[in-house]
Amino acid sequence: SRLKPKEIASKVGLSKNAVTYRINRLVKESYIKNFSPMTDFQKLGLYSYDLFLKIRSSTEEEKKIKKYFAEHPSIIWTTTLFGKWDLFAQIIAKDVKDFSKVLEEITIFLGNNAENYEVQFPIRRIKIDRTVFDYQKETGYKFKPYDTGEIIIKIDDLDKKILQYLCTKDGLASYKEVARAVSASLETTRNRMIALLKNGVIVRYAPGINYEKLELQTYLVIVNFHYLTNKSIQEIYIYINHNKNIKIAFETIGKQEFHFYVTVKSPKDLENLIKIFRNEFHDTILNLDHMLITEEL
Repeated sequence: SRLKPKEIASKVGLSKNAVTYRINRLVKESYIKNFSPMTDFQKLGLYSYDLFLKIRSSTEEEKKIKKYFAEHPSIIWTTTLFGKWDLFAQIIAKDVKDFSKVLEEITIFLGNNAENYEVQFPIRRIKIDRTVFDYQKETGYKFKPYDTGEIIIKIDDLDKKILQYLCTKDGLASYKEVARAVSASLETTRNRMIALLKNGVIVRYAPGINYEKLELQTYLVIVNFHYLTNKSIQEIYIYINHNKNIKIAFETIGKQEFHFYVTVKSPKDLENLIKIFRNEFHDTILNLDHMLITEEL
């Protein structure tokens, strides 16, 4: 997202002004919701826990619950669902003790509104790609993330302020704007932002796509396996990373389970995707469930 309009123009065969106009129009017409950095929490030595909830509440209570989950500082992704569960939340924590505190806080807030819940932990993210269309061949542009290995990165308060601003305010903000917001010099801010990208804390900058405007449906698919070898895990990894309908994927550590965030044009397309996946890994799949994502909070 932080490519200059001139750079994008050279890739797509338009003038710089035409690119700027079209991007502004996509934002104005809500095809693009925001621009923000996609961060890798695992680089900071943090763990992810998936919480599934069955909610029993009135319309007014439901609004309060949605607001609570949308604004909770330890929740990095939360959606409402239609199916087995009503709400899904991905919680970030330093360790099990830290997570237990967050979970206790959530259950106290929900009270009798929580009919049932289930926790999957910890979770390893194996794919995050919010691109919708594939024009690598036509534009000659292919995103290549920095290969940073498994090293845990230490960040300080200034790094945190920069990340906070970019994630919640404006991922396209200039170095000067970010520097002013975090009360640091222009050179220091630029160096910190470049370092966050090179060390893999920021994976890439990307537009938040409004899939509904593109008439795409999103689903959460949960697959349980009864037995996985190292070879079959690698085959699943390859399948996930080559399937363009799977945008985000997580693997549960300690339990042979994968979670996929899938975008499709229709339920029929989802059915075809699931059939292909079942055929590909029929000898290892225990069960497979899917739920419509009705709203990203």
